[in-house]
Amino acid sequence: MVPRRNTCELEIDLFCNGVRVDPSCHLEENARKVTRTRAGLGSGLELVLPGSRKDIWLNVPVEEDFARRSPYVLTQHDGAYHVHDERNDERYLVRIPEEPAWYSRTTARGTEMRRVGVLQGTYLGIYISNSCLFWYSNPAQNCRFCTTGSNVGVNEVAEKHLDDVVEVARAAKAESGVTFVHFNSGYQAGRDLALAAPYVKAVKEQVGALVGVQLFPTRDLEQYDRMIELGADHFSFCYELHNPEYFARYLPGKERAAGQETFFRALEYVSRRLGKGAVSGEIIAGIEPIEDTMRAIDYITSVGAFPTVCIFRPVIGAEMERHPTPKYEEMRAVFAHVYEACRRNGIPIGAAPNIEVSLIVQPDDARELAPAGAATWLYDLRLAATRVAARPLFAWKSRRRRVPEAPLRALLERRNGGAGSQAARPEGCEAEPSGEPAAEEARAATARADSLRDVFEALRSVTDRKPGAFRIEERNGTMEVAPNDGDDGPAARCRMKVFRPRENRDRLCAFFYKRSNLAWSTDRFSYGAIEFRPEAMSQEDLATWLAWLRGGFDPEGRPARLRRAFLYTIPD
Repeated sequence: MVPRRNTCELEIDLFCNGVRVDPSCHLEENARKVTRTRAGLGSGLELVLPGSRKDIWLNVPVEEDFARRSPYVLTQHDGAYHVHDERNDERYLVRIPEEPAWYSRTTARGTEMRRVGVLQGTYLGIYISNSCLFWYSNPAQNCRFCTTGSNVGVNEVAEKHLDDVVEVARAAKAESGVTFVHFNSGYQAGRDLALAAPYVKAVKEQVGALVGVQLFPTRDLEQYDRMIELGADHFSFCYELHNPEYFARYLPGKERAAGQETFFRALEYVSRRLGKGAVSGEIIAGIEPIEDTMRAIDYITSVGAFPTVCIFRPVIGAEMERHPTPKYEEMRAVFAHVYEACRRNGIPIGAAPNIEVSLIVQPDDARELAPAGAATWLYDLRLAATRVAARPLFAWKSRRRRVPEAPLRALLERRNGGAGSQAARPEGCEAEPSGEPAAEEARAATARADSLRDVFEALRSVTDRKPGAFRIEERNGTMEVAPNDGDDGPAARCRMKVFRPRENRDRLCAFFYKRSNLAWSTDRFSYGAIEFRPEAMSQEDLATWLAWLRGGFDPEGRPARLRRAFLYTIPD
């Protein structure tokens, strides 16, 4: 019989198993939207587990296939929500955090705020740039568990305008009580810190908040000094896997462009500059052997940083989508070790105000796993004293203040001297035309409209060969195809959308994605897109794409020329 879990144990088990949503729930009325942005881990349902020491926030998996087999079911009765463990009939009271009102508003520039930044727990997360450049390599060098390239431009705008970011951060602070704004990005060919610098400066000056950055590391360590001068309060270094062989296998781009040592040197340098607890080393538990994960935790805490440990989640559309989920017993051992390593090295966990990260088991969440005894109680007392003593410091750091221009100029000079904008442009993204005479442009526009219509007709012709196999919907210049696969078939959620991604361009796009399994969610889970010229497309191409659609997007059967990332926004 499975014993009743304490709050942290329940958090771990839910991360490992996910939860099924009972029809009694009315999440469309009182829950945050399930939105996959950034690396993809936020594609679950935000829950709060009330605890005797602290409430625990988590983003529990609900979309992935493994969650459909979970022993946990979310139920609702008379407005109260419970997680029911069907293995032992235990019920746990949970709270559903409401979606903030600003999610549904637009910025002054007309951008939906929820497409700029998202709450992941109580902090604001913003992915600041176009997709990680590793996704544009041939073959792709992206991390095998990540879906960043599949999310940018799908569920969030492809590029974040500085004014939009400031407006969203201001709304999140005023209406959601946000104290921490976290900027991250994928690999940007040496321009990483320079890309983030203007956002850090703007939030410090115009909003006032603690600011963290999670960017690809640089060997030029002085750049971190400039970021600190601009007001960066926290740095996170995602080296993911401690075992060198696993690092090279699952993070090919990071291995090629930097290697583990670059992450380690940057982590150690910034930790020395900012002091204990201001830097985190981020790793994933559940892929490499657990002994390597334990060694990673020991290393990170030994240099004065705190371990940010993600429980591996095989997210939809990732290359590791079908990789097994971690075992609860191993993950419990990992997080008991996290707490003990932090205690042993005197890491001041849980000191910053109102920062609850729903994507991970935070080190202070794991207090419930600690053994009773004098060492644990002494650490508790030290942490309590630190929280009180740190309040004035955090208030001072969170104030609005002028930031010097010199460090920003220094970072931007490095960016301008580095890789140019062409490095971020995938094949097929030609430069904008310089302009055409009006009559010629009118003829070209008519030709483009005719070519789109021809592709739609060809698509209908191919689907007609299998009567009743597909459903087609045409609207607003797009055509969407769905297989008739019932509600539970392997392709039931799969879709293909054909459209023109850029005005005044000839190329068209076939976009492949899965819809949410939650009726009230508009989230989309991208599997990639194929750009093509209408005159070069054949009916054999269409038949191949439709076969992949109907087969449920088997990763072994990806069509030729499929791009996993793109530099435009997919229409709804």
